[in-house]
Amino acid sequence: MPLENDNMELRRQQQEERWNIMRAGRSYLSPDEQEQQLWDKRAYAERLQEVRDIIRDGWPAEGPVPRGGAQMERVPTTYSERKILKKEKKNLRSLMKKYNDLRLARLSLSMARSERQLQEEGISFPQEQESDKLKARRDKEMIGREKQYLQTFLRTIKDKEEFLLQQAATKEQKLQVRLDCQNERAAAAAEYAKAMPLDSDFRREAMAVKEQEEIKANDFRKQLKIERMPAGPERKNAEDTRSRHARFDKMKSIMRILKGVNPLSHEEAAYRSPSGTLFVNKGRAFFGGTKPMYIFEAEDQQQYLYKEAINCVGFDKPQGALVTEAASRLQRKLCGEDHYIPAEAVEIDGKIVGSLQKKVDSWRAGDPGTPPPDLFKWQQNPDDSLNADTPEMAEVRAGLLREHALDWLLCNFDTKGENFLFDRNGNLVSFDKEASFSKLKDAGAQNMSYTYKPHSNDTIYNVLFSRYAQGLQKLDLTCTKQYVAQIEAMDDGEYMQQFERMLSQKYGKDTPKYQENYNLILNRKHQIRQKYEAFYQQLIAERRRNLPEGTPDDTAGLLNANGTFFD
Repeated sequence: MPLENDNMELRRQQQEERWNIMRAGRSYLSPDEQEQQLWDKRAYAERLQEVRDIIRDGWPAEGPVPRGGAQMERVPTTYSERKILKKEKKNLRSLMKKYNDLRLARLSLSMARSERQLQEEGISFPQEQESDKLKARRDKEMIGREKQYLQTFLRTIKDKEEFLLQQAATKEQKLQVRLDCQNERAAAAAEYAKAMPLDSDFRREAMAVKEQEEIKANDFRKQLKIERMPAGPERKNAEDTRSRHARFDKMKSIMRILKGVNPLSHEEAAYRSPSGTLFVNKGRAFFGGTKPMYIFEAEDQQQYLYKEAINCVGFDKPQGALVTEAASRLQRKLCGEDHYIPAEAVEIDGKIVGSLQKKVDSWRAGDPGTPPPDLFKWQQNPDDSLNADTPEMAEVRAGLLREHALDWLLCNFDTKGENFLFDRNGNLVSFDKEASFSKLKDAGAQNMSYTYKPHSNDTIYNVLFSRYAQGLQKLDLTCTKQYVAQIEAMDDGEYMQQFERMLSQKYGKDTPKYQENYNLILNRKHQIRQKYEAFYQQLIAERRRNLPEGTPDDTAGLLNANGTFFD
C-alpha cells in the first residue's frame, strides 16, 4: 500500500534545495532560460521599432530598415497593410508590457522567497521558533505570491503565443509554436506545484494541474509528429490512433469522476513492494497506449513504468496487470535474461491497481553493434531491410520467431511493430502483453495463420509470414524447433502456476470457468508442435509456388522424407 511517510524525507530534502535556490534570488527559469527571455524581449523591441518605422515612413524599397544610416527610398503602405501592422504593433506593445510585469513579479517573488528562507533560519525573529499561526500566515502569503507570479507568467506566455502564431506561415510552424508555449506552461505549473507546502491540498491540486498541462503538450507533440509525416499508411494509422485514443481519454475522464483516482497515479505517491523495495512516483510518462502511465523510481535509482489496471475506457481490469506479471515470467523462461522485462502486479488493500514494469532504454547512436531496424516503420511499409545477410539481421529474424512462439502460448494477437524495442546492447525485447488470453475461445485463435486479425491493427507476425509465403521475406523456420523443445520441456504444474493469480482473479478459484480456461491455456502448450507443423507445411507449400522463376528454392530440406517439419 502507499507509504507516504517513507517518501517524506526525500521530499523535504527536495524542498530544502528549492528554498536554497530561492534564497539565491532565482525564479522558475534557469539562467539559460532567463537569458533567452531577455533575448526575446530585445528581439520584440527591435521588431516594434521596425513596425513603427514602416507605419510612419513606408516599406524600404530594398534591403532592411536602416539603423542610424542615410534614409532609403520608401514605398508607401496600403490601408490593409497599415491595418495589419497596427495590430502587430498593439500585440508587441502588450507583449513588452507583460515582460515588464513578469520582471517585477519575479523580483517581488524572489524577495519574498528569500525573506521566508531567512525567517525559517530564525534571522528575522528574536524568538527561537515562530508560532504555528504565524507560520501558516507566512505560508498563505507565499502561496499568494507564487500564484500571482504564475498568473503573470501564463499571461506572458499567452501573449507570446498569439504573436508567434501570427508570424507562423504553415500548420507545422503553428503547431511548433503551440507545443513550445505549452511546454512552458507545463514547466511553470510544475515549479508552482513544487513550491506548495508538502502533503497539502494546494500541492496535490497543483500536481494534478501540472499533469493536465503535460497531457496537452503531449497531444501537440503528437499532432506535430503527424503533420511532419508524408502522406501514406503510416500517417493514416497515426491519425486514426490519435483520434481513437482521444475518444478513450474522454471516457476515462468520466470513469475517474465516478470511481475516483488510482491511489498511485499522482506524482510523489509511494509504494513498498512485498519484497520491501520502495518505489516513488516521479511523474507522468508518455509512451503511447490507451492507459495512463507514470515513471516510478526505486531506491537504487532504477526506473519503472507504472500502468493502471484498467481497460481502454477506464473500467477496472485487474487481470491486465496480472497477465503482465505472468507474461514476464514466461518470457524470462522462454526468451532468457537478455530478452525479457521484469514486471509485477501492484496490490493495495487487497485490490490490484496496476503493474510495475522495468523501464528499458532503447538502443541509440554510439551503443554497441549496428543500428537495429525500426519494426514499427517496417510493418507499415515492409521492405527488404530484414532480408540482409548479416549476423545481426539473422538474429532479429530468429528473435521474431521466438516472440511468435511466446505470443502463441499467451494467445496474444495484438503484437505490432511498436511493441518491440532493442535495448542498449541490441537485444530484441517485446512488451505490452495485456491482450493475452482475451481471444482464448475464438475459433480463429485455435490455429496458426497469417490472416487472423481480431483487433483493429494487424500483427507484425501476419505481415512477416505473409511475406514469407509470397517469397518476399527470408526466415529460418528451423529456429522454431529449439523454442518448441524448450516449451515442451517445461513442467506443466510450474507452467500453469504462472497464471494461477490471473485465473483466480478473473474466474474465482476452482470454479467451472476457472478449470475451463486453465485447460485451454495448457492445451496451447501441449499442442504447439502440432500447430506449428500444420502452419509451416502450409507456408512452405505456398512459398514454393510463389518463388519467382529462377530463384533458388530455399525451402529444400525443411521437410523430412515423410513430408513433415518436425522429426
